[in-house]
Amino acid sequence: MKKFIEFMKELRKKPYGRGVFFFGFYLIFFIFIFILLKMGSSTNGLNNIEKNNKKNIDIENILDKKYSFTYKINLDNKLYLYDGKKDDNSFTFTYNDKSYMKDNEIYYVKNEDWQVVDNPIKFNEFLDENIINALLDSSTYEAKTTYNSGKKVYSYLISSNTINKIIDNRDTDFSDEPNRIKVSIEKVVNEIDIDLNSYCKVNNLCENNLHINISYDE
Repeated sequence: MKKFIEFMKELRKKPYGRGVFFFGFYLIFFIFIFILLKMGSSTNGLNNIEKNNKKNIDIENILDKKYSFTYKINLDNKLYLYDGKKDDNSFTFTYNDKSYMKDNEIYYVKNEDWQVVDNPIKFNEFLDENIINALLDSSTYEAKTTYNSGKKVYSYLISSNTINKIIDNRDTDFSDEPNRIKVSIEKVVNEIDIDLNSYCKVNNLCENNLHINISYDE
């Protein structure tokens, strides 16, 4: 160590040595700044991202439970919005400024009184928490993102063939990009986001895109 210090002192006395010191100082300075930036980007909102590590999630708070929900659908950039409340086997909701009710499998609209109508909820199967649970059980884990707030977002991939089997009991053999399901948890599941672009295109349900978002509240 002593010899190294003496060597550095001698190097500083030489003209080219001062250039080496100058270059070395700025190299260390920029490395230090780079490390700070990397640390900042990893802690600004995100704590860590885990990949290729299967994680089980619990959606018990929405399975056969009472909850309020917002169901958003983006179908070829046209938005559909449903706000409702589930209670046992029935739920009430609003859509296009009208009040609806579902009792078992029958839908009603509120005019002067309750009248039977066709199901107004597009892709209502994805609102069924039991189907959501089946989709998650059959999907492939992709990643988990943990935020500083404690919020966790789990990402899963699922094929259109698997979705067809679960929803319609159809055996299909499409070769397409997987669909993605993201589950947000803040103590309990409070949001499920589903990108179904592949599913909707191979089944001729859309021209370009289908995106579904469901948020839950007690």
